[in-house]
Amino acid sequence: MRRVLLTTIGLLAVAATAAVAADLPRAMPARAPAYIPIGYNWTGFYLGINGGYAWGRSHWNSFGSSSDPSGAMVGGTAGYNWQAAGSPWVFGLEGDLDWTNIKASQPGFAGVNDTNVGWSAGAGIEAALAGNWTAKLEYLHVDLGHTNCVVGACALSTRVGFHADEVRAGVNYRF
Repeated sequence: MRRVLLTTIGLLAVAATAAVAADLPRAMPARAPAYIPIGYNWTGFYLGINGGYAWGRSHWNSFGSSSDPSGAMVGGTAGYNWQAAGSPWVFGLEGDLDWTNIKASQPGFAGVNDTNVGWSAGAGIEAALAGNWTAKLEYLHVDLGHTNCVVGACALSTRVGFHADEVRAGVNYRF
């Protein structure tokens, strides 16, 4: 009788263990490794287009007057950037050529339509889009210096100065 009792207890124990093992939850699936984004490499030559709006101040020395020209602009950009490996800082050199429709009215019969070279300083932000494309938004202060203007039939000469503020947006393609 003792053997029957021990055999029965043994069989019940094996059956109970198998039932418990069948009810265990499945193992969790393995996690994918954490995504680490690869930083954008800004180093290289680029070309782009831009457009925006400018407003400024024009000073006419001989007349002692000023005007407030403003208008739209569109143009092209070329530049080169350098970024040290692992550094968040980007250094570069950029040049642009823009056509503008900046106009204002000046009292009397004077006017200037001239092409000047000057300097600019500003700030902006640029973001990588898809592939080699980037988009930018920038503010610039531009000073185009002075030019001489001959006024009317009496050939009165005056010195005209111009400076402006610009807001532009653009897209660039990096090679």
